[in-house]
Amino acid sequence: MQHLVLTDPEDDALLANGEIPVLAPTVLSGSADAIPVTGPGVYYITTAGVDACTIATPASGGFGVGVDGAIVRIVSTTANAHTITAAANGIVPSHHLATFAAAAGSWIDLLFFRGLIYPLASSGVTIS
Repeated sequence: MQHLVLTDPEDDALLANGEIPVLAPTVLSGSADAIPVTGPGVYYITTAGVDACTIATPASGGFGVGVDGAIVRIVSTTANAHTITAAANGIVPSHHLATFAAAAGSWIDLLFFRGLIYPLASSGVTIS
């Protein structure tokens, strides 16, 4: 998993020029993948059947201590009703499950903050 931590003066120059660093995507192809909560990332679910993913409770605090402020995007590339299960009440407000429509292209953006997971935007994903 790659962290977006800018410490080099050249990094500041890149951002000043309007260029945005891109994170390499991670492919999830199993039937019960664990989505890491170690920082920002992009995940593609490519499983031919349903992938019953899990996501751990994110650690509170900034990078180095926790993952507050990290955003992950999860995209389904197959026509299956994949799920993401979090701890009870781990997805705001008081939910624990994200279910993808059985359609390729369904996606969700999640923000980690103070030990909770906040759905920011989605298409074809139901939170319950």
